[in-house]
Amino acid sequence: MGKIITFGTFSKDIFYTEEVHPIPMSKYPIEWWENIKTEKIKFDDGKEGKNAKACPSFVEIYQEGYVIPAPTDYKIKVTPTGEFFWEAAFTFRRDMDGGSSDKDDIEYHYNEQLVNHLPKDFDTELIIKINLPWKVFTPDGYSIRIMKMPFTSNKSWEPTYGVLRTDRNHHLNFQTNIKKDTEEVFINQGEPLALIVPYKREEFKSNIVNLNDKNEHSIKYHKHYLKTYGKYKTNFRKDYWSDK
Repeated sequence: MGKIITFGTFSKDIFYTEEVHPIPMSKYPIEWWENIKTEKIKFDDGKEGKNAKACPSFVEIYQEGYVIPAPTDYKIKVTPTGEFFWEAAFTFRRDMDGGSSDKDDIEYHYNEQLVNHLPKDFDTELIIKINLPWKVFTPDGYSIRIMKMPFTSNKSWEPTYGVLRTDRNHHLNFQTNIKKDTEEVFINQGEPLALIVPYKREEFKSNIVNLNDKNEHSIKYHKHYLKTYGKYKTNFRKDYWSDK
């Protein structure tokens, strides 16, 4: 049985509105990706192969994590001097913590904290924090990664990459980059704010081995290599990506 991630809310409005609930990435409709058919293709150099839809390194991107939709419309305006003003079509402030809260739907993440320290070629004017009416619970030792939707490009804003230890800190908020030369950002209700991916916190150490010598790693590599390519017909997905 797999691990369980739980999303809780004090807001009755959002609880009963399934259209803005977190969505497993595997069930989120991405039209351009769904339009790619798994098929053999001929490359410009005459060789044949398959497109990205047959490559698990791409396919599995769309199998992990949860898409978090915007629960309401947001409007953010940025002045030439770098100030910003925001509006939310519906406020969840009273539902952030089950009653009165000192959290606004959108807050300023002071430039002194990060933006002023970024390299000059970073395309970030300022960072805001979008507080959501969601609390997230993961098993002990598990966190979530916060990232933008894969293979997307937004010229005005995108979520800041980050992590949250949701076995301890349950309030969900997204630091969001407002990009340079952006005067106004409009985020529609239901539009993805970010993708979150649960993961187990583990400490790794590294070592370097010579695969020309006989050791457990060279044995493992060569045995698998021959079993895979010692056949006229290989099953790339099974040999490299199956957990069985």
